Amino acid sequence: MVNELTELLKSKIGLFYLVSYEEERVEDTFEKICLQLDFGLYTWDLNKGFSEVRSDKHKANLSGEDDNMPDEALIKIQKYSGDAIFIMKDFHRFIDPEKFSEAPKMIRTLRNFLKEFRLSEKNKCIVILAPVKRIPEDLEHDIYVVDFELPDYLALRKKITEFIAHNRLEKKVKLSEEAAEKMIKSLQGLTTIQAERALAKVFVKYGKLQDHHINELLSEKKQLLSKTGFLEYIDVKEKMDDVGGLHQMKKWLLQREVAFSEKAKQYGLPTPKGILLVGVQGVGKSLTAKAVAATWNLPLIRLDVGSVFGSLVGESEERIKQAIKISEAISPCIFWIDEIDKAFAGIKGEQGDSGTSSRVFGSLLTWMQEKTKPVFIVATANNVVRIRQLEQNNKKKYIFDAILPPELLRKGRFDELFFLDLPSENKI
Repeated sequence: MVNELTELLKSKIGLFYLVSYEEERVEDTFEKICLQLDFGLYTWDLNKGFSEVRSDKHKANLSGEDDNMPDEALIKIQKYSGDAIFIMKDFHRFIDPEKFSEAPKMIRTLRNFLKEFRLSEKNKCIVILAPVKRIPEDLEHDIYVVDFELPDYLALRKKITEFIAHNRLEKKVKLSEEAAEKMIKSLQGLTTIQAERALAKVFVKYGKLQDHHINELLSEKKQLLSKTGFLEYIDVKEKMDDVGGLHQMKKWLLQREVAFSEKAKQYGLPTPKGILLVGVQGVGKSLTAKAVAATWNLPLIRLDVGSVFGSLVGESEERIKQAIKISEAISPCIFWIDEIDKAFAGIKGEQGDSGTSSRVFGSLLTWMQEKTKPVFIVATANNVVRIRQLEQNNKKKYIFDAILPPELLRKGRFDELFFLDLPSENKI
C-alpha cells in the first residue's frame, strides 16, 4: 500500500478518495510516505480545522487561523507554497449536493485546483478520507479512489504489541508462541481499533491474557461481524464423515486440502477458487460447507446475499465490497454464499432496482475471477435451471431456462459444480 501510494503521489495525482474507518492507521501510512518524500502532512476536520503532522522541506506553513470551514480550508491549500498532503476527514459530506447546499462550489473549486496542481512545480495532494464511498458524478473522472485494506497479520501483530506495551500489560500476557499466532489470526478481518477493543475487553474481564482466552476474542469477532448485517462467522463442529455418500466430491475436496498450506504456496501451487453445490433443500449443501471448513481447519464466513441489498444509493455496492475486503483479510478462509440462486435469479431480465443487482453481481463476478487471496468459495443453490412444458400438435415439449446467469457457471468462477441428489434406497 505504501509503495503504491508513493508512486501515485510522485505522478502528481492531486485528488484521492480513500475509504477507511481507520483514521489513525491512514495517518501513520501517509506519515511514512511524507517522511520518505520530505513532504508536509496536514489533517483537517470540521471541528479542529488544520493540524500539522509534519512540515515539508520548504518549511512552508498554513497561515491564519480561520480554517474550520470547508471553503476556507480549500483556499488555504491553494495558497500553500510547499509540497504536502492534506488529509480531509469526512469531506465527502461537503461535495454531496444532497447534504450540503454549497457542494457545487466545492466541486468546482476542487476541479480548478487540480489543474493548478498539475501545472505547479510543487506537489500538493488532497486526500478525502471517508468511511463510505460517495463520489459525485462531476468528480468521477478527476478523483483517484483508494480502498484502504484491512490490516494484515503483520500490521495486527505490530499494533497489538504496541497496545500491550503502551498500557504496560506485558506481565499480564502469558501466551505460548502458537497461541500468540492463533490470537492474531483470530483478530484478522477487524480494524486495528476493533482488535484493540476486543483485547481491552479481555483484560478488563479477566485481568490477564492466556491461551484459553482466544475463544473470547473469537466471540468478540463474531459479534462485530454480525453487526454488518450480512456476514456471519460460523462455528463448525461437523466433519466430512457426517456427509453421507458424495464420494467423488469428498475425494475432490480431500485432494485439495493441502493447497492452502505454506508448503504448497512455496511450491507455487495455485489455491482452489471454489465450488458450487446444487440440490433441493435438505440434501446436505449447508452441512457440506461446514464440513469443508472443519476438515481444512479454516474459518467459515457466511454471506447472506439478500441482506447485502440496501435502500440507499450505492449502499449495496459498498456492502459487497466490504464483504470481499473482510474475507480477504481473514484469508485463508471458506466464504460461504448461501442460496445464491435466490439473489441473482433472472439477473438479465427487467430489474426494478435501477441496475443495483447487476452492479453487485458484476462486482462479485470480477472478484471471483481475479482474486489472488486464498479465499475458497462455497456457493449453494437449490436450482440452476427452470423446466417449462409446452404442447405443440398434441406433443409435449420441454424447455430448459437458466435461472443463474451463464457467466457465473463458466470455468474460472468455480473449479467444479457438484449436484447433491436425494439419497438412493440403499443409502438411507
